[in-house]
Amino acid sequence: MRGMQAVSDVAKYVQQAQILPQNTVYKYDKDEKFYGEYIVVNHLPFNRDKDVERGTLNINVHVPRLKNGKSNLKRLEELYRQVEELFPEDTYLGGAYYQIYSDSRPIQDDDGTDFINLQLRCTFNNLNY
Repeated sequence: MRGMQAVSDVAKYVQQAQILPQNTVYKYDKDEKFYGEYIVVNHLPFNRDKDVERGTLNINVHVPRLKNGKSNLKRLEELYRQVEELFPEDTYLGGAYYQIYSDSRPIQDDDGTDFINLQLRCTFNNLNY
């Protein structure tokens, strides 16, 4: 359940930043009928220990390809940078710390967009002091 909680917290945080004019931030999957710029947040399995729970979240920033079929790298980088700025070192949201872990090169998706994957390390501290 921590992974789902983290996805909800991060998706809400990114949506509230209003990076996209249409504010299209999705958890796990986008609306199949939607076409345009969007962001999808999902997670990989979380490791559960008694004191600490850790996992990785994916933030996928999608931008439609240009009319000539090429990647819109300028816009993709612009949106990526805006998302990246939301997560300075040790960002704290909803009981967890988030750190940028890695990012990808632009990847073609099958919906006519390209995306960059930004991975966040997520750590829940379960210690009660």
